[in-house]
Amino acid sequence: MDYLMTDSERQLTVERQLKYQGTAKIDLDHISPQSLVGREMDWNNVERLRQIFAKDGCQRLDIRNHVTATVSRQQLRRACHAAGVTLEALKSHQQQYPHLDFRAGQVQCLHGQHRLKAAEDTLAPSDRWWTVDLYLDDISPDLRIELVDEYANEKAPTDGEVYRKIRQYQHESNALFQNRWWSRLSPNKAKRLRQLTSQDNTHLCAAFDALLAIPGLWNGMSLGSLNTVMALKCDEVGFLPCRPSIV
Repeated sequence: MDYLMTDSERQLTVERQLKYQGTAKIDLDHISPQSLVGREMDWNNVERLRQIFAKDGCQRLDIRNHVTATVSRQQLRRACHAAGVTLEALKSHQQQYPHLDFRAGQVQCLHGQHRLKAAEDTLAPSDRWWTVDLYLDDISPDLRIELVDEYANEKAPTDGEVYRKIRQYQHESNALFQNRWWSRLSPNKAKRLRQLTSQDNTHLCAAFDALLAIPGLWNGMSLGSLNTVMALKCDEVGFLPCRPSIV
């Protein structure tokens, strides 16, 4: 797995695995925006989300709509105990997320405050909760930045970034975070990537993977064009990430 990442990425991955505690439903009034995020509320964005929620629903369980937040270990342990949920079960990627009860301010939202505000104005008072991915509050500044950037949807990640993340989490057998990145792909791009990682293209996929530890090569990758590359049946095309106009 080491060859898939740079040293800094490897350190963040190890910390992330240690600090991620699981996903739960949490009442909106128990979630506070983290002051360190340093972003003002964009009311135009809130109104845009209100309209989307009113038309299409909030889709709170969709992995793309989760928010990420931090909480202290002690407060999380108390909430799990009150709900009859073990910390191990919370991290087990269960199909049904438990509803955890906290006091106001104990859960600090790193990203997603716009959708939380829009949900507060849209949902019925008896149904005001959201799906939250929880991390311990002693995460490093670097991981904090990584989480804010990854969960943010203001700027879509490049195809190359998505490919690198999916391959990384596949090698780690981390289904939760792998699915988060799969969800960012269109059906066509997801289909092409599954073809690339199939047994029919083992050598080509290995050639791509050999370059994963060089992030600068991937900005121009186009997953939608992989069918053209795979049709060539040529081992040399494994180095095409260096030529972004081709891939």
